[in-house]
Amino acid sequence: MTQICMVAPTTDAKAVGATGTCVVDSRGYDSVTITAAPELAGVEEVDIFRVLGASSDIEAADLSGTAYKLTASVRQVNLKGGAVYAVAKDATAGATAVFADLVNN
Repeated sequence: MTQICMVAPTTDAKAVGATGTCVVDSRGYDSVTITAAPELAGVEEVDIFRVLGASSDIEAADLSGTAYKLTASVRQVNLKGGAVYAVAKDATAGATAVFADLVNN
């Protein structure tokens, strides 16, 4: 398993591609787990995106169209490998980081 810090611990909001963030290339991996640490509170969210090209990205979603997000009640999301992922983080009360764990089974 390989762990990558997508957003270093901060209380600041971070947009996709902002300074202090990185994308995760999960091509060549079976799955990726994206986790916020410590836990988010209240209405704080981390939105998860699939990166399609140099300047285009779409919210990652399940087959029903529900977007994948980290929230106070959803601390981690398991996604299929083979894609490039990015995140956008809300401003948070406490310094929160976002990590990706890349896994080959």
